[in-house]
Amino acid sequence: EAVWTLPYVSAASHRLIVTCTRMVRAPKGMAPAAVLADVNIQTLTSRILELDFGNASAIVLDRTGCIIAQNGMMSDSAWNEKPAATNLLTTGTDTERLLAKAMIAGESGVARGALLNEPDAFVAYAPVGSTGWSVGTLMAVKDALSGVLASSAEIERKTAEFREGGARYTSVFLYWFMVVVIA
Repeated sequence: EAVWTLPYVSAASHRLIVTCTRMVRAPKGMAPAAVLADVNIQTLTSRILELDFGNASAIVLDRTGCIIAQNGMMSDSAWNEKPAATNLLTTGTDTERLLAKAMIAGESGVARGALLNEPDAFVAYAPVGSTGWSVGTLMAVKDALSGVLASSAEIERKTAEFREGGARYTSVFLYWFMVVVIA
C-alpha cells in the first residue's frame, strides 16, 4: 500500500512537498526497496484549479483531517524542521470540523458556512480513493451566486418592460376591438 507523508519542506527545492512511498518486494535474500515520488504542493493545488471553477480555491485533506494542500500554502520552516500542520478536526470551527469529518469519511457533497477564512462559502468535496485524501473546492457564496443574481435581475427588468409595454398594447387592442364591435 502507498503511504503519503504530511507536507514538509524539501531539502532540494526548499518548497512544501508531500511524498508517496511504497515498499517493493525483493527477490529472496535481497533487502526490500522503497519507491518514492515527491509532489510539490503548489503543483497539486494548481492542477486542481486548472479545472476552472471560476473564483475558487482548492483544499486537500489527508485521512486524519490535516490540510496537506491549499492555495498559497507556504512554510517558513527549514528543510530539517517540521512545518506546522493544520488539522481541521482539532483546530477548525464547528462548521470546519463537520466538513472535515465528512471529507475523511470518504463522502462527496457540498457544505455551506463560515469556512477557511471565508465568512459565507460553499465547498464541494469528493474523495480521492487511491490516496485516502479528499479534495475540495471553495467559493464564496457571493461569487457562486453572482451569475444567478444577475440573471434574476435581467428577468425582472424584462418582465417590467413587458408589463409596461403589454398594458399599452392591451389598451390599443381594446380600443380597436370596441371600434370593430360597435361598427
